[in-house]
Amino acid sequence: MQAGWRFSPARTEALFHLKGFSSLPLHGVVALAMGCACLVSCQGAAEPDATGGPCGGDADCASDASCADEPCPGADADADGAGDSVIADLSGLTVSPTPVDFGDVFEAVSTPLTVLNGSGVDIEVKAFSLVGSPGFVLQQSHGAGPAIGRWTASTLDGVTDLAEPIVVQAGASSTSLTARFEPTRSGVAAAQLVLFADVAGARHALEIPLLGNLAGPCSPTRPGKVSFGPKLVGVAHELEVTVGSCREDPAAKLVIRELSLDAEGSPAFSLDLGGMPRGAAGPAPVGTSSIGPADAPIVVPPHETATFKVRYAPGAVSPLGADGKHVRELGLIRIGSDTPELDLEMEVSGFGVTVGCPNAVISVAEGEQVLPQTTLHLKGSQSSAVTGAIKRYEWTAQQPAGSQSVLMPNFLAPDPTFEVNVAGEYVFTLNVYDASDEPSCETAEVRVLVVQQDAIRIELEWETPGDRNPADEGPMSGADLDLHFAHPDAHTSIDWDADGVGDPWFDIPHDCYWFNADPNWGSLSPTVHDNPHHDLDSLGGARAETVRLNLPEKGRTYRVGVHCWSSFEFGPSLPTVRIYIHEVLRAEFSGVELVDGDLWEVATVRWPGGEATPITAPNGAPKILPNYPTPFPPE
Repeated sequence: MQAGWRFSPARTEALFHLKGFSSLPLHGVVALAMGCACLVSCQGAAEPDATGGPCGGDADCASDASCADEPCPGADADADGAGDSVIADLSGLTVSPTPVDFGDVFEAVSTPLTVLNGSGVDIEVKAFSLVGSPGFVLQQSHGAGPAIGRWTASTLDGVTDLAEPIVVQAGASSTSLTARFEPTRSGVAAAQLVLFADVAGARHALEIPLLGNLAGPCSPTRPGKVSFGPKLVGVAHELEVTVGSCREDPAAKLVIRELSLDAEGSPAFSLDLGGMPRGAAGPAPVGTSSIGPADAPIVVPPHETATFKVRYAPGAVSPLGADGKHVRELGLIRIGSDTPELDLEMEVSGFGVTVGCPNAVISVAEGEQVLPQTTLHLKGSQSSAVTGAIKRYEWTAQQPAGSQSVLMPNFLAPDPTFEVNVAGEYVFTLNVYDASDEPSCETAEVRVLVVQQDAIRIELEWETPGDRNPADEGPMSGADLDLHFAHPDAHTSIDWDADGVGDPWFDIPHDCYWFNADPNWGSLSPTVHDNPHHDLDSLGGARAETVRLNLPEKGRTYRVGVHCWSSFEFGPSLPTVRIYIHEVLRAEFSGVELVDGDLWEVATVRWPGGEATPITAPNGAPKILPNYPTPFPPE
């Protein structure tokens, strides 16, 4: 029996019931006593060994030693043969803007990055990492000169050196870096840019999130629908609609073969397609109201857009409905392209009034689907009065449980900001008043959905050749493998690989696995999403096991493992582990066989950067520990 184990028979039945093995006659459960790792400085130390353990792991631990550790990243920024430490807090260096939100776009857009050194010493930015959705680009130039380096998130792996180091003198700034977003596919895009700078022999890291098209799946039009709101009877009003390509192929043009209003809609609406490009046929004449299959199609080149006008001329006052609101006149714009999945119908609405009540309008610069910790820029100043200007704005914000944000600077500002820090739906309303204190005809409302996007997501799947029915699920229906994700502070008194460092596996709370699915690794606040989550304990392999972590700790290295709980006489299993960084597959590991009790130490994941490095045995082979002891041994 290994030292540091203790039995707790009373908990056995409940624990195995959790795994779905309540029918097994098991007695006794072993819980690991927490081990202790010496606190070792990584400055100037050699690179860590293949186990991913801390530098100096062979140091002796005093009986009263602190159970903290400082993992050694293993970087060698100055090429002196010694690993440099990575310090997450780069005091004095800032980048603006942060985050970089490119908005909802079809075409390529660029934003200069201002790197400001507020410290008292010169700072040298030498390298970077760029991980995430394809289409994000980092460019380096000589000030306003041509680019001397161009790198894309889809082609990089790990830390990359800049074309030239950037020396930012104390109190000065640099604008030689430019972030660029070149949409290559539909949907939300996100990436993480990390700048690495050297200060006094230590390497520092600074993260800059890059965001694009947060409003959700790409639509060929902006806006997605046309709402005129209240308009005076007898007056023609215009709004513009922009179209562009949403194709997966960034080189593909958008060809529109039909653009017209549905005949069953209100005759108060009309289109003017004048000026829209038609390829060799030239721009459409002013006043063109529709394009059909017999006409020359509209052709929008890649990364470009075209605009047409929608007109509304209400002929009568719209009646009030049972809800006390004006009944809207409706229209429908049909857009048909040479790609069926891009065909769509756009709703058009408006209502006629004679009283000059103002129109409350809300827009959200970041779109209506964003990530947690996004600062929304709410815009109400687009509201209009029939005569004069808007005198007063009144906002309200409904937010999910756990969110306690407020409108800044206050709820009376025309264009306030609001930080969304909890996943869920937020509802913002706006009423406006004109110079005569006439309220808006109706309350404007916008809903923003805050969705969680995980910085790290790990998946485990496996095949068991001896299992003739791999699709079934349940206790003993197939070999049972378990995914483990260990925090850098995970250490037990078990040293199964005899490397002088306590193993991280089955550490409570620092190993996230089926029995410890929702550990608390960071802040105690429920609004800070810095804890991992184990989604599923797959008992037969029919479904993948997944661990997700939204806010990894900077300057830290995590470990991934797979344990074969039991093969249940089905024979060896062939696991595959995939590691995703910001929803982009960063690494895939397979090619091993696991049997009863095997624990495969798969890889380390380092943050920031998301580098996934395989863990190997001294002979270079995958590191598999046979007959690994668990806290729940069967009788």
